[in-house]
Amino acid sequence: MKAGGDARIAPASSEALSRVLALDVSSKHIILLTDGYIEDVALARQAAAWGVTISTWGLAERTNRSYFSRLAQWAHGESYYRQQPLGT
Repeated sequence: MKAGGDARIAPASSEALSRVLALDVSSKHIILLTDGYIEDVALARQAAAWGVTISTWGLAERTNRSYFSRLAQWAHGESYYRQQPLGT
C-alpha cells in the first residue's frame, strides 16, 4: 500500500479486532495507522464493549482528524496526527 492509495480501513480493523479478541492477555490494544477517511463508529463501540482500546495515527493532511480523534476517545485510546507521511 502507498500513501494516498485506496485504504480498506474497515475490513482490516475488523480483522485486527477479531485477532486481538482471540488472545489470552490482560490488556488488548489496537493501533490504527492511516492516511484515510472513514466514518464508521461501529468498530470503536465494539472494541470498547469488549475492553479493547484503540489508538489512531493519522498520517496525511487529508486524514479525517475529527473522526479518528472520536474513534480513539470512544475506544479509550489516544489519537495522533502527522501532516505528512514519514519519508516525504
